[in-house]
Amino acid sequence: MFRRRVDWPILAAAALLVAIGLDALRATERSVAGVPLMHRQLAWLGLALVAAAGVAAVPARLIKLAWLPAWVATVAALSVVLMQPPINGARSWFRLGAVSMQPSELAKLTVGLSLAAVAGSYRRLRARQIALLAGLVAVPMALTLLQPDVGSAAVLVPMWLGVLFAAGASWRWLTLHAVVIAAAALAAWPALTPEQKARFTSFLRQRDLGPPELDEGYQLHQSKRIIVQAGLLGSRSALEVHLPMAHNDFVFALVVGRRGLVGAVAVIASVVVITVRLLRRAARADDRSSALLAVAVACWLAAQALTNVAMTVGLAPITGITLPLVSYGGTSLLSVVLALTLSMKLTAPAATPSCAMSVRAPRWETAWIGR
Repeated sequence: MFRRRVDWPILAAAALLVAIGLDALRATERSVAGVPLMHRQLAWLGLALVAAAGVAAVPARLIKLAWLPAWVATVAALSVVLMQPPINGARSWFRLGAVSMQPSELAKLTVGLSLAAVAGSYRRLRARQIALLAGLVAVPMALTLLQPDVGSAAVLVPMWLGVLFAAGASWRWLTLHAVVIAAAALAAWPALTPEQKARFTSFLRQRDLGPPELDEGYQLHQSKRIIVQAGLLGSRSALEVHLPMAHNDFVFALVVGRRGLVGAVAVIASVVVITVRLLRRAARADDRSSALLAVAVACWLAAQALTNVAMTVGLAPITGITLPLVSYGGTSLLSVVLALTLSMKLTAPAATPSCAMSVRAPRWETAWIGR
């Protein structure tokens, strides 16, 4: 049973990403409450593995029925966290001594589970179901933007569109959603903080030559310096370049500085393997809701990794988004490990025939094949 549920390429790729992240954190000198970041990340990894083992033991039917209480609890947490003291200009964390929790990271998993459960209950999505799906995404997204955490909120968009596409929504609905999202993004510009606007403008006027800028463009300038100096296998001179938040949002630059082009290729290849395997398992699943969960997780991880790498090399504005399984962050690590565990468990061949919910289509491919 265990061998059927585990997707070994996904497990190997995820383990490689975690190892690369720990190797990068070892190069930093930062610590929290006197504990090095690598040791704290190892502790979170242990907690994530214990939680994953617990989730794997829960019957699949109970997991699928838990989407509504999980969504309500997530919305409540996102609401309460707005009352917390700001950290780095955002009210995104619950602080318990030296330990912090970021509910917006767990919200990605909850939203994916909710979208999959609702969309998977209908053979064809019509206006009423699409409106419900929009509400399941819009409420957590709005609360996340109020923190403000633009990066975490933006990741919900590809999850939403990916589930709509895979569930069989018409191109008319997909186009309408894309237009509405683009219009909302433009309309939100006046509501952005001065720091967020400065990040976007610094992306537009970035330069590769000359001394580093001393404003919001400093991190990007230093990140590109590290990548240029790293070479094939990394270099000591690259690691000597000062880079704030190298352990978090700019960990990809730290990985490249430490392991060079080889490290960069390893990260990107691992993300591709996880994404492709998740989509392959989704395509073979008999349970519609389980398949859509795998699609949601694949869109989440691929979009987040792509955005992080792109902003590190200057191809996207800095949004404060982590690199899954690599960046320092306990809640992010926990949410991704749980997402991969659930995706593998629910799309396992031995599990799907006996734990299907009230699904109206015998095979979910009928929704998107033969459009």
